[in-house]
Amino acid sequence: MNTEKIKMQINSNPVIAAVRTEEELSQAVSSSVKVIFLLSSSILNVEKSINICHQNKKIVFVHFDLVSGLGSDEDAVKFICMTGTDGIISTKLNILKFASEQGVFTIQRFFILDSRSCGTMRKSLSQFKPDMVEIMPGIMISEIEKMIHENSLDVICGGMVEDKQTVIKLLSSGAVGVSTSRTTLWEL
Repeated sequence: MNTEKIKMQINSNPVIAAVRTEEELSQAVSSSVKVIFLLSSSILNVEKSINICHQNKKIVFVHFDLVSGLGSDEDAVKFICMTGTDGIISTKLNILKFASEQGVFTIQRFFILDSRSCGTMRKSLSQFKPDMVEIMPGIMISEIEKMIHENSLDVICGGMVEDKQTVIKLLSSGAVGVSTSRTTLWEL
């Protein structure tokens, strides 16, 4: 699926299911969400999980850093790309560059802990601009608004998003999507 189609799906269905277990995956594919983030998988089951998502007409992203049994080199990225994933999430710049070279949608995940992590994020974005950025925790609304304004970024917010009001606030602040493992929010 091309970049613009993925962005359109996220814009029209901004709540993203963040799944860690087979049970959560089953709930996510049965829900109204259109996009699923696989946050825990193994080289033994990642392709099966991707196929389940695609059979249920869902866009699926693999969090590369959380795939057990996988190295962190170019061949590992090629392997994940060959599984049919629609995109890769990672905190690692080199992984995202490799994925981009393979034509896969990229989401760079940043953890905003303090002003230093904001500086690290800015430096990283000056070296490589992924298709989207995910900022965690998602409740960092003021920093999210600043990053969107300064960098013309498509930002997804994730982490600590636990209620409808927070989802609405994040989307109102300019985020294009909100990832959450809170299954009650998947039907928003």
